[in-house]
Amino acid sequence: MVGGAYVAYRGVRASTTDVDTIYELDDELGGAVAAVGERHGLEHDWLNDRARP
Repeated sequence: MVGGAYVAYRGVRASTTDVDTIYELDDELGGAVAAVGERHGLEHDWLNDRARP
């Protein structure tokens, strides 16, 4: 369990503003993530791979 799921499980808060993944985001996927984020007014790291081991 990582990121917002862990925060919610521990009862710290109900949600977060990003989505964490354990898989590396390559350049192509990173570009698509950035485009979706820009289109919807999300932070640049709304989907990130910082939860990777």
